[in-house]
Amino acid sequence: MLTGSCRTSHWPMHKRQYGRLSGGLDSSKDEITASAFLSAQLDEEMGGGPVQVIIIYDFWAALGGKAPYRTSGRLKDKLNAHPPRLFACSNRTGRFIIEEVPGEITQDDLATDDVMLLDTWDQVFVWIGNEAQEEEKKEALSSASKYIATDPSSRDKRTPIAVIKQGFEPPTFTGWFLGWDCDFWAVDPLEKALAELNM
Repeated sequence: MLTGSCRTSHWPMHKRQYGRLSGGLDSSKDEITASAFLSAQLDEEMGGGPVQVIIIYDFWAALGGKAPYRTSGRLKDKLNAHPPRLFACSNRTGRFIIEEVPGEITQDDLATDDVMLLDTWDQVFVWIGNEAQEEEKKEALSSASKYIATDPSSRDKRTPIAVIKQGFEPPTFTGWFLGWDCDFWAVDPLEKALAELNM
């Protein structure tokens, strides 16, 4: 296992199901989130029985000994040097514009009538709101490619671009938003605001 990866596994043994979640030292927040989400799904599929945590002290011995971790400055300083950035893409004014969303990103920042770009350094997500216009969708995808190609930093020009539709966000995307709520858009924002005022 690499220091920057997570693994989830399960297996039947003696009429019982076992599962394990292992996280490397340099695993990213979205890798850990995705692994935890998958572990919960696997536990549910295996009957949702009691969970037992076992620390295996001879783990490395079973694999033939411990090798040195792969380390690099880029892995250690990745989040500090390259925090996630969110951009709103819109043609509301008649021309296509991209503006960075200031401050810490939240789910509230995702405008359902726009397309958003989330840059996590190792990946760029193109999030498409349900009410986004076709022109915004096309321009945003093209702009994501140009954004990576023209980045003056030492970014890998082969950085992957993932297209995400509202309501179908994977854990690798939602993990960047603290307290992600899957039912966030199920309630009309005006009704939600009025309900909060009446409290």
